[in-house]
Formats: sequence, structure tokens, C-alpha cells
Amino acid sequence: MVLGKDGRLFVACSNENSVYVVDTKSLRPVEVIATAMYRMAPVGSTPNALALDPAGKMLFVANAGNNNVAVVNVSDDDASHVVGFVPTTWYPSALAVSPDGKWLYVGSSKGMGGYANIQGPTSPLAPRDGKSRHIGALQRGSVSVIPLTDLKSQINAYTRQAMANCPYNDDMLAKARPPASGPSIVPQRVGEGSPIKHVIYIIKENRTHDQVFGDIRKGNGDPRLTIFGSKVTPNHHKLAEDFVLLDNLFCDGEVSVDGHSWSNSAYATDFNEKRWPPQYGGISAAGNGPDNTPSSGHLWDLAARKGLTYRSYGEYAQRVSDGATMEAAPGVSGLAGHVSPKVKLPGMRDTDNVKTFLDEFEAYESNYDSPDPLKRLPNYIVMSLGEDHTQGTRPGAHTPIAAVANNDYAVGMLVDRVSHSRYWKETAIFVIEDDAQNGPDHVDARRTVGLIVSPYTKRNVVDSTLYTTSSMVRTMELLLGLPPMTQYDAAAMPMYNSFGTSLDLAPYQHVEPRVDVNAKNTELAWGARESMQMDFSEYDRAPEFALNEIIWKSVKGADSPMPLPVRRFHFRY
Repeated sequence: MVLGKDGRLFVACSNENSVYVVDTKSLRPVEVIATAMYRMAPVGSTPNALALDPAGKMLFVANAGNNNVAVVNVSDDDASHVVGFVPTTWYPSALAVSPDGKWLYVGSSKGMGGYANIQGPTSPLAPRDGKSRHIGALQRGSVSVIPLTDLKSQINAYTRQAMANCPYNDDMLAKARPPASGPSIVPQRVGEGSPIKHVIYIIKENRTHDQVFGDIRKGNGDPRLTIFGSKVTPNHHKLAEDFVLLDNLFCDGEVSVDGHSWSNSAYATDFNEKRWPPQYGGISAAGNGPDNTPSSGHLWDLAARKGLTYRSYGEYAQRVSDGATMEAAPGVSGLAGHVSPKVKLPGMRDTDNVKTFLDEFEAYESNYDSPDPLKRLPNYIVMSLGEDHTQGTRPGAHTPIAAVANNDYAVGMLVDRVSHSRYWKETAIFVIEDDAQNGPDHVDARRTVGLIVSPYTKRNVVDSTLYTTSSMVRTMELLLGLPPMTQYDAAAMPMYNSFGTSLDLAPYQHVEPRVDVNAKNTELAWGARESMQMDFSEYDRAPEFALNEIIWKSVKGADSPMPLPVRRFHFRY
């Protein structure tokens, strides 16, 4: 908020792309200033900081999500108007104008982009300084200094550059970015229709591409960084090799706090983005509330508005669209229409979660011809399978290898059953990690594991198209005839190139585990004492860098130094 000399209070509403103007004498809002670059733009501009010039005539608004500063003429208190936009670095979130009005200072939380990380506590090149190499510590902010004396003559050029930097425009609300490849069943236009009537969306936890797929010979992988290769994850490997290997897929979120929001909403609120760094830095308590919920809602909210059926198995189980009260119970039920879900209990294994789904799937298949949509397979299913997060080497907990292998087995069983069903010809299964947090990857620490499995998915190919979490969200929306929720999924490149137009009904046969999925850590395991002090009650409450090092050494040996995560420039499309 910023208070003008004339008594007007300007309030940035980051979850609405707007600034409210309040008359402090009457305590009533008198005006709303839209700060998005396009008239119909959904959530995503994220105005989150304000500054007035000394004369109180010009208002500057940091549009964190658009990487620019909106310049607003507020000299006429009856009709403020946006003059233009000044491009900035990544996520501007603090503004100040010099007392003489000649300079605008812009503090950007994420600065110039990602960063390489060739040194660290376990790298042979690292100085033993004990400094953290977590993604939150590595990210560098920046301060831009913008002259205001020539702003009037420069604002048009600034605005053209800001708009050129933005991949979004209003046309994308009805029509996605055009495909760069051949024909695909993924439609470009919203509501155009597709042969896919059911989407199953599996969200996993915290793995980079190289940690799992680095040992696959095709594609861009580095086997030196692989700790959960084909022996531990035979189903992931078989699915990636038989269908599509995605070797250029990046998470939009940095950690689980914002990662799950990106995965379900193609957006994380400003409150979310700002609270996780101090939380992960250990100087602020965790907090959940309405401030974390994007005003545009989640994918299941879209499904509800479209009249589609939907159901959740463990993902965001404590929230339902109509605000119905939760009731804790064993197992996982989920969402179907407006039925209250049941809670996924802590410590539940991924195979148990999948078994709940498979038990219900039997009823869905027996009701395939039913006219009642609530008896058939829901149109949209989201499922949390997060056992690949592991509990490190905590004594009595399953070993990292056993946890990841069980996660792999669960995914394999689900795909196997669905692909042998009557629903297979009209179903697509999407798998992604909520974030790739802090793991080693030779391309970038945000590059992650993803799978797309359907009868229309291309077979035995590598899709190296640049995709993000929002790309996967946009693809699911287009297949189900849903509009985008935010500027991010609207502007994302859909995964056209992973799909063809020919139908191949050959089912998938899952691979049995090749390691002991019930193996447990002993008190003598490397890092056992440190693991005992970690909080595994929720994802990512454990220090991620230390946990990754424990996982690496538990698999590779205590004398093996963990390769460090690499940070490179990353732009969210």
C-alpha cells in the first residue's frame, strides 16, 4: 500500500491484476486500476509493490508475474490511467523513487535467472565454507535503477519491449500457441474437442531428470548423476522408452510449497512466492490459508464449472471446491462432483493409494455404459504419489531405494490396469514432479521427470520441446475442453509434439520391482542420525540439500561426493 498526499490509499491486489484506490475520508474504494498488459488477461500479472513520485502524480506498480513496472498517471483523481510499462528482471517486488524524483529503484526477487552450481559442500571443487547451496540460497535478486527524467520520451519504447517480453496475449484464452510439429489430437482451440474424455494426473515429489532418467541412452541425460536408474525405476524407464521421453521438461515451482500450486493452478500467489524462502531458510513458520489459493482456482474448479466429474486421491485432499467439511478416514477417497474427500494419512505408501484407486476402478469399468456420469470414471482425476520424496535414512523408515521403487511400482500398476480397460481408448495419463528441488542435473536443477501415456501418445520417441509444468496443465485443459486459468497456462506451449493422431491400443504390462520395496533403514545407515532430526510430516519440511546428500550417499556410498545442482537461465512460458 502507498498513501498519496491527497488522502488516496493505493492498494496492490496481487491475486487480481489490480490496484484499488481507496478514499481514506469515506473509507470507500473509488477506483480500480487494471495493471495487466491485456484487457482480458486472467490472473498472472501479480502487482505486489507500489511507489509514488514526490509530486504524487505518477504511480509505479511492480507487476511481478509479468516482469515489468506499470506506470500509472494518477494526477486526475477521477480517472487514473496506465501510461505504459517498463521491463525489469525476474519477479520485481520492491519499488522506491528517489526524493528528487529522478530515479526509480526496482528490486527483483529472482533477478537475472537461474545459476550454475559447480561448487558445493560435496563437490571436489568446493571450498569448505559450509555455505548452503539450496535453490533458495543460490537465487540472486537484483536492483535496477531507471532514470525518470526521460521517461516520457522513453515510455513507448519501454512498453513495446515489455510486451515483446511477455508470451501472453488475449487471443490465447480461446486459442493456444500454434503447434510447431505435425498433426496432434491436442486441439489448439478451447472446446474444439478431442478423443480424450478422461485425464489422470499424477503428481510426484522432488526428482530431477538426471536422477531418474540420466541412464537412458537416448535423449539428453547424464548417467553419472543417476541414482534411481532402471533397476530401481523399471516402469518409469519402460514407459519413457515405449512412449515419449521428455528431456526438456521444467518445473515452474522451486519447492513443494509453490510447486503444488503451480501443478494444480499454473500459478503461485505472491503470498506463496514470498513466504517459502524465509520458511525454508528456517526464519519463519509454515502457514497455510486462503492467501495461498489463486483467485482463478484449481483444475478441479475448472472441471466443476464445465460440468465434468472429478476426483482427488490425496492431492490437496483437505480442500474441496464448495468448502465442504473434511472428515479424516483411512485410505483415500477424493472428489467426485461435490462429495467431500477423505484425508490421505501420513506414511501411507504409494501402492496403497493406487490400490484404493484400482478398487474403485473396478466399479467404474463395470459401469462403463451407465448413463449416470458419477458411476463412470471421472473426467478428471488428480493423484498424489509422493513416496519418491523418501524419508532419507531415518531408522525404521523405508530406504530411499525402496521408497522410489515402490513409487515406480505404483505408477506401473496404475498404467497397466487402465491400459487393459474399456476406458483406455479415451484416457490420457500425465505424470510430473511438483518440483525438482535441489537435485543434481547437468542441464538445470529445475529439469524434471515427466511421462505422458495414452493410445495417442507417440511411441519410441524423444520429445525435446521446451515444456514446463504449465505446458502440461494447458495440454490437459485443451484435451478436456477447458479454458486456461492464468496467463501462464494460456501462454504455455501445449505438448502437441508428444501426441499423434493414430490410435494404438496396445496395453502396457507393468514390471515387477527389481529391488526390495520393503527394505528399511537401520541405525547404522549413513545420515541416520541427521534423518531422525528431520521433519517428514509434510513434504519439504526436511532440509532438501541435506536430504539429497543423504539419499545420494545411501545409494552411491559414503565416499561418493554428491554432484551439485546446476542453475541456468529459466523463463516461464
